[in-house]
Amino acid sequence: MPRLEELQFGVFAGYWSWQVNGVPFEQFPTKDEIEDLDLGLDNLLSLEKVTVTVDCLGATAAEVQEVEAMVTRAVENHSNCPTIKVDRACEQDMLSDEESEDLHQQHIQQRYHVLRSKDELDAWFIAHLRSYRLL
Repeated sequence: MPRLEELQFGVFAGYWSWQVNGVPFEQFPTKDEIEDLDLGLDNLLSLEKVTVTVDCLGATAAEVQEVEAMVTRAVENHSNCPTIKVDRACEQDMLSDEESEDLHQQHIQQRYHVLRSKDELDAWFIAHLRSYRLL
């Protein structure tokens, strides 16, 4: 039976959103999507080497360090004591705390605008339904 000895994977440290041809995309931090960043490495008993790439796009330095610490801890707690190599991608795109707060506020405003627009459309739709109900 094959046994995995070397594992390479990537994690996202920050939040980022963008559009392609008008279609919105969102990237959420991996630690928010996987509870406690439980990687399930305990199930890989033959693991000898782990290489992790942390995508820093849209993250603060503190968020990147937090993710690196969580991944390192998961590997260090492995029963086979594999070696770990942590690389950073898009390090130049890390945000300052101030930029991160601004991005967060923009995200909230965009969500609020969508909800407000939805409520206005619902009100318009309901008003038009009422006129048909009277017939």
